[in-house]
Amino acid sequence: GQAREFVRGVLGNGWPGLDDLLLMVSEIASNAVRHTASGGRNGCFDLTVSAAGRAVRIAIADGGSSSQPQIRDGGGPPDALTGGRGLLIVEALATRWGHTGDELGRVVWFEVEGQ
Repeated sequence: GQAREFVRGVLGNGWPGLDDLLLMVSEIASNAVRHTASGGRNGCFDLTVSAAGRAVRIAIADGGSSSQPQIRDGGGPPDALTGGRGLLIVEALATRWGHTGDELGRVVWFEVEGQ
């Protein structure tokens, strides 16, 4: 919730496509807490918002993990209780997304252009 409110405060309530951006922020921030060292005791993550014109890039730097962010393969439906839809949502809504880093720290980012 704090990540969403931060982005809303930076971009403002009138930003085109704000609801989609906030949904993607929720998914990436949740993944950072759930799947990386950022979810551990005293864990944290950094959120960066960059906007130019009507394009925006949002990046979340987390504590790292031995596994890389990846979209679930078609091996079955996502489980409503354990997740599995986050990066599918980002893939569908973002112009592009990606990640850099490793088990010591990772940045997952997405960009949306011209809404």
